[in-house]
Amino acid sequence: MENKNEKLTFFKKNYPIIFLSVFILILFWPMIFGNKLFPGFDLTLIFYPYSYYLLNQQSFWNPGILSGFDIGATPNAFAGNWIYYFTGIKFFDFITFYNILILFYFILTSVFSYLASRKLGFDKWVSVLVTSVYIFSAYNLSWMVNIVTAPSLFIFPALIYFLLKFKEKFNWFWPILGGIALSLGLIMSHPQFALIGIFGGFLFSVFLAWESGERKWHFLASFLVIVLIGFALAAFQLIPEYQTSRLAQRGLALGFAQSQECSLGVADFVRYFLPNFGFGVNCESLLYVGALPLIFAIFAIIYLKKDIRILFWLLLLAFALLFSLKYSPLAWIFHQLPIWSSLRGPARFVMLGNFALAVLSGY
Repeated sequence: MENKNEKLTFFKKNYPIIFLSVFILILFWPMIFGNKLFPGFDLTLIFYPYSYYLLNQQSFWNPGILSGFDIGATPNAFAGNWIYYFTGIKFFDFITFYNILILFYFILTSVFSYLASRKLGFDKWVSVLVTSVYIFSAYNLSWMVNIVTAPSLFIFPALIYFLLKFKEKFNWFWPILGGIALSLGLIMSHPQFALIGIFGGFLFSVFLAWESGERKWHFLASFLVIVLIGFALAAFQLIPEYQTSRLAQRGLALGFAQSQECSLGVADFVRYFLPNFGFGVNCESLLYVGALPLIFAIFAIIYLKKDIRILFWLLLLAFALLFSLKYSPLAWIFHQLPIWSSLRGPARFVMLGNFALAVLSGY
C-alpha cells in the first residue's frame, strides 16, 4: 500500500513533465519501431559510406568524400557511427540506433529546458510550456532531426541550469558537473551550434554578475570553469577536428558576403505568423513558434517593471534576430574575430532567440 501511495505521490508531483515525456515517446514511436529514418540531409553522405569503410577496411579515411577525407576527425563520427560500432551494433540495426540517438538528444534537450525553466522560477506546467515552445519551434525542430546538430540544442539551457544551481549555494560541484555535460555537447555536436550555445551561456553569466547591481565575478568564474572542463574533456575530439579543418576549405576565413548565407531578410519575419509564407524568404527562415506562445511573449513586456530578468530575455531575443539579419553590423563585428570568421549562417542564432522567446512566453 505504501509503494502504491509513493507512486501516486511521485506522479502527482511530476505529472506535467511525465505528460510531455509520453507525448515525445508517441511522436517518436513510428521512427523507433517502424524502421523509419529521420531526414538527415547531407549526413547520410557520411554515415553510410562510413559504415562500409569501417567494417571492411577498418579505416577512417574515405577517398569518396572531398577527394579524400578523414571522417574520424569530424563530429559526425562521434555523433552516430563511433558509438554505434562500439556499442549499438550488438543490439540494433543502424537506422534504429540512429533514431535512438535522436530521441536521446531530444529528451536531453527537453530535460535541461525544463530544469532551467524551473530554476528561473516557473511552475511545472509553465516550465512544460517553455520547454515545448523551445523544442517544437520550427527552427529548432528542423535541427533536432539531424544527428550532428541535435546534441547542440541542449547546451544553452544546460548552461543556464548549472549557473542557476551555482547561484543557489555557490557550490562549485555544479560548474564541474556543467563542464562534464558541456563536453558531451562538444564531442557530439556541430561545432558552430555548440559555440553559439556557449556564447549564450556567457551572456547569461554576465547578466547574473550584474543582476543585483554589484559585480559578482564568481558567476563569470563559474562559467569559465564549465568551459575549461568541457573543452579539456572533449580535447581528444576537438584537436584532430580542428587540425583537419585547417586543411579543408572550411579552415579558411570566409568573405563577409559568403558568411551571410541563409541570413534573414524582412520577408522572413512574416513566418512568425504564417509558417508557409514563401515569398522572398531564405533557406533557414523557419521562425514559426505557434500563435499563442508568440502572443504570450509579447505580453511579457507588461511585466518588465516587476521582473528585471525579462529585460535580459528581451535583449537576447533582439540580439539573436539582429545578428541573423543579412549584413547585420553585429554579424560583421563577429566576423572580424578568430574562429567566427570561418563560420556562415548567422540565422543559426535563432536557436538562442527561440529559448528567449520561450522564456518570455512563460512570463
